[in-house]
Amino acid sequence: MRALHVDGLTARGRGGLVLGPLSLHVEPGEVLAVVGSTGAGKSLLLAALAGLAPADRAHDLLVGMVFQSAALDDAVSAFDNVARATRARATPLPEVAARDALIAVGLGDALHLLPRQLSGGMRRRVALARALAVLPELLLLDDPTAGLDPRTTREVVALALRKGPDAPPVVLATNDLDGVVPRADRVLVLERGRAAFIGTPAELAQHEVARAFAPRPDLAPRLAEARWPF
Repeated sequence: MRALHVDGLTARGRGGLVLGPLSLHVEPGEVLAVVGSTGAGKSLLLAALAGLAPADRAHDLLVGMVFQSAALDDAVSAFDNVARATRARATPLPEVAARDALIAVGLGDALHLLPRQLSGGMRRRVALARALAVLPELLLLDDPTAGLDPRTTREVVALALRKGPDAPPVVLATNDLDGVVPRADRVLVLERGRAAFIGTPAELAQHEVARAFAPRPDLAPRLAEARWPF
């Protein structure tokens, strides 16, 4: 696995939002959580890294992405949603890769179910399987726990943020300060498209910018005591 390295990344979004310039370095197996208020540029950053928004200083890593809405085709099965991606990316043994990815996220018994037959958490797992099945060199997650209950949140986070020598660098946008940010290795705080802070969750807990995202007194100790695994 290679590291994600971009220097001076810029992108332009809707409403005139300008992202950057940002410089990012994320090692294989490292998780960078991106937080910020609405309109800060979180989704624009992911879109730029995924090649879905015009950007300068892009990278050449193969991307797997999980969208907040899951973005599944409701007309075909969970298996076909994943297999379409593996075929399009010319993944070796695409049908096998699709099946194995769904089994890995706990959906081995749901291969032939339609997305509308699945719960919200299961749909998010299908989207995660689709992203992982293409053997990405960079995994992007857009608010992967939005709308999920605490138990499902823990399950999805555990699957998405697995550590290991073959794990890709992970960049995720999130508003979940309880379930996700403490599990990250580093946190990037965006304000109007610019980096207001980058550091560990513990360092964020001591930084003045944390007041905007962690006004509750119980969150600062949680960030400061963040440990992996959980």
